Amino acid sequence: GWLARALMCREGRDWVEANVKGLVTLGTPHLPPPEGRKDMTQGCLTNLNAEQPSAFFSDLIFYISVAGDAITGEKKEGNLPILELIESQSEESTAFNAYSVSCGDGSATGDGIVPLVSAHLDGAEQLTLKGCLHSINVAGSLRPTDRSYLCEYFVDDWLELVAKKLHNS
Repeated sequence: GWLARALMCREGRDWVEANVKGLVTLGTPHLPPPEGRKDMTQGCLTNLNAEQPSAFFSDLIFYISVAGDAITGEKKEGNLPILELIESQSEESTAFNAYSVSCGDGSATGDGIVPLVSAHLDGAEQLTLKGCLHSINVAGSLRPTDRSYLCEYFVDDWLELVAKKLHNS
């Protein structure tokens, strides 16, 4: 998602017009973290949003940002952010740590990794999928799930919208 935006930023307007019909992002963090928080992109999102904010090429291409609304973060005593990735006390605990880094609010709601407030790109058509998780695994575990963006239950919800946009472009 944000890497595709960075590519379009680097390549420029003429390249985008010649090579891109649209951009669809699935659970992508589009906003840099609040000041003072660790930036997992090492400043890339800050720079990208300064140079080409929002749906920058919306006069040329369509943008769709898809976000999951499945888990509200909840702080649990004793949770360790690094271990949360594979051995979590709960999905809510993992989400709390992830959301705290992304937007500064661990009690936000999102897909378990990216909070809604960060996942929807300004100027894009925004689609929120109730119950959709970020990963093919349950957050904080190695257990597979059928509730991610690419699973059969959700894929038609966003793919149909993409097909309509491509048909109309």
